[in-house]
Amino acid sequence: MYHNAQINKELINKRRLKIYQIAEGYCYNSDSLFLWDFILPHIKPRAKILELGSGSGIIGLLCVRSKNVALYQIEKQVEYALMNAKNAQINHIDSVIIHADCNMIIQSKDILKELHANMLCNDKKLEAIFTKQQLSKVLADKNLNDLKQNTTDCKNLHSTSLYSKTCNYLNSIDSERFLSKSLTCAQIVGNALDSTQEHIESKAFLHQSQTLQHADIPSLPYFDMIVSNPPFYHTQTLQSNNPFKAQATQSHFLPFSTILKLAKKVLKPHGKLIFCYAPTMIAEILESLMAFNFGIEALRFVYPRKDKHSTLVLVYARHNSKAQTRILPPLITHNGLAQQDNTEEVISIYNAAYTQSLKVSYDDIVWEDLL
Repeated sequence: MYHNAQINKELINKRRLKIYQIAEGYCYNSDSLFLWDFILPHIKPRAKILELGSGSGIIGLLCVRSKNVALYQIEKQVEYALMNAKNAQINHIDSVIIHADCNMIIQSKDILKELHANMLCNDKKLEAIFTKQQLSKVLADKNLNDLKQNTTDCKNLHSTSLYSKTCNYLNSIDSERFLSKSLTCAQIVGNALDSTQEHIESKAFLHQSQTLQHADIPSLPYFDMIVSNPPFYHTQTLQSNNPFKAQATQSHFLPFSTILKLAKKVLKPHGKLIFCYAPTMIAEILESLMAFNFGIEALRFVYPRKDKHSTLVLVYARHNSKAQTRILPPLITHNGLAQQDNTEEVISIYNAAYTQSLKVSYDDIVWEDLL
């Protein structure tokens, strides 16, 4: 199977994929590379691919580097959406990045409009983010009531529009929930904006490179393929107090049902859905896929060693497919107990991916100069 990951070595040497990652957050691992290798044979030239929960962007960016495809990536956390944009930029890869919550997208009556409104190349989206970030700065060291009485400080928000929005926002949060004496002003705004890190200078978006281009809006909702390495741990089995890691690992942040609902709405009639998941959930996965009229075309289980239980399952499904399911040969990752004792197939996948992880501490990132 490992011939699937073979790519022109000369091209790889010229285009090593460098991936910046937030050191304190969830970083890509072998699962991402195994999924990319599994996806690769099913990509047709000029396909339109949508990645759900893109994180730093590793899977989608590898697909573009390997094949001539149009890439769209959805990421819920603004920090990772920014990092995804940075990684596309430094690797000279075109990707339309959408900062949105898939759980909210599926509730929209007009998904096309919702996706477009949340693209990082959309001016209104940028202004909304910019307003939030500037507002947080203004409130950081001030008392909320004092600020309401003296709103001239808000005029530093650079425009009448932003100033007006700021004042309206201050008036809208005059409630017991946000005026609790136990909360600082910064905490009040943090809760109101539902964001973990509010000091990002999103105005950097205004000077983005041509990497973030406007999408082909008329045909936006119809994708050939959806790919995802979704969070699949349940809160009762794994919990994290780190908001970055929690959203990247716990399934309630991106339920499998949400993936299927969105896939059914935005895929072409026989579109492909390729993802990885916990093998312990295989019964629920297959039942859900069939309930949404997805045929399971191929399954591949990943094992740490021959004598161990599977730790990952790779799934290839197609909408309205009647094909029989193929159970592919297992992917064994290690020959022995040593961490570096990888099998030949895994070594081949790693070599073909040819990535470089660049981990940076959150506090060391100069967000306003990121793009």
